[in-house]
Amino acid sequence: MSKKTKNIITIIAVLVMIAGAMGVIISVKGLPKLSLDAGYEDRKEKRDEAQRAVLGEWVAPDNSNYVIDVWRDGEGGFHAIVNLSERENEVYFWEMDGNWQDAIGGMAYTTCVKSKVTYDKEGNPTSEEIYTDGSGSIYAKGDGIVWDDNKEKMGDGITFLYSGEY
Repeated sequence: MSKKTKNIITIIAVLVMIAGAMGVIISVKGLPKLSLDAGYEDRKEKRDEAQRAVLGEWVAPDNSNYVIDVWRDGEGGFHAIVNLSERENEVYFWEMDGNWQDAIGGMAYTTCVKSKVTYDKEGNPTSEEIYTDGSGSIYAKGDGIVWDDNKEKMGDGITFLYSGEY
């Protein structure tokens, strides 16, 4: 038998002895208990509550044609659409996907797409993409939510009020 083979057999024997010793220890003392951070469950509950606080449909207090819809995207992130209808045949849309940020108590996004939809006399829509590089955040504030739009500052100074769930 070669020296290499003897070493492998020795290593296997040692591992078997260690496994046996661990089996004896576990049978006598039981499995070690994992200790989660003492405040983990409280922090998780507060985060879930904060996340629920931004979900739903929100309207600007002085303009019911200025609406934000926020929902979870099913993969742990958030999706939002802001729409503003200033004229009868024109609607602007800002659509964004974001991730929850504890530091702001809301979702932050970096790839907002703004588009404009115009309707002709027959009601047929024409869509025009205006930009795809918007960024910002949506977070709870008081009894509403705030939209901080870094590109155009469209939501500045407005606290949108809850109008319902979907």
